[in-house]
Amino acid sequence: DIALKKLKCQRIPTIMEEFRREIEMLARIPPHPNVVKFYGASTLEGDMFLVEELAQMSLEELLRLEDVHLSWANRIKIAVDTAAALVQSPHTEPEDHASRSQVC
Repeated sequence: DIALKKLKCQRIPTIMEEFRREIEMLARIPPHPNVVKFYGASTLEGDMFLVEELAQMSLEELLRLEDVHLSWANRIKIAVDTAAALVQSPHTEPEDHASRSQVC
């Protein structure tokens, strides 16, 4: 399954630039089992979108579920896996790695 993320506010330059930065960052990330796959994007004005793997839920959503209790071993594994992905992608910014971007 795929997810299509379309930019709605295409007339605001700062939002358009942020969207372009996100696309550039996604294109640089090497494949990793805990990061959604990036398939491609369009940066044409008036038709800006990106195509990526459809995740069941983000780490942020998982952590907010009241009936999910992660053991400390699982929490540490998530932190180590995320750190390993960051080491493999040294050209990204820290804000690019929010918990909403992590896939479980």
